[in-house]
Amino acid sequence: MFLFGADRTPTAKIRVGLWEIQGRRCFYCDARLAEPVRGHVDHFVPWSRYSDDTLDNFVVADKSCNGFKSNSLAAADHLNRWTRRFAEGSSEHAQLSDLACQATWDRQADRSLNVARAIYLRLPNDARLWLRGKEFIPPDATMIGTALAASPRPVE
Repeated sequence: MFLFGADRTPTAKIRVGLWEIQGRRCFYCDARLAEPVRGHVDHFVPWSRYSDDTLDNFVVADKSCNGFKSNSLAAADHLNRWTRRFAEGSSEHAQLSDLACQATWDRQADRSLNVARAIYLRLPNDARLWLRGKEFIPPDATMIGTALAASPRPVE
């Protein structure tokens, strides 16, 4: 048992699908991942903030990015890219739906997006968000607000 009395779900059966959806690249630094086993499935909204093991909260990251991000919130640039996958007509939205069906994995896009809204829209001004490596930056409230407000309510 980890935080919140919930166990983390093994993610091996969705790693390859996420890796392919992301163009075989790290979600955060865009580095090419030569093979899926090099990618780590990361909780975009950290598990320590909310224990969400649904497909929409997962991205594939290289070992370095996953380690540096750890349980930090990602910067607005990453948030903006993550929210694009919720757009009903986007290719990522359709691919995630297909992966959820193939892997029989729970998909609750609305919940993942609402959790992100609840956390990001209430950040204190002195918060630090992870950008890359050991670099943390202050929240860009305008970009965060735009990314989360512009994100359509997903269709499940």
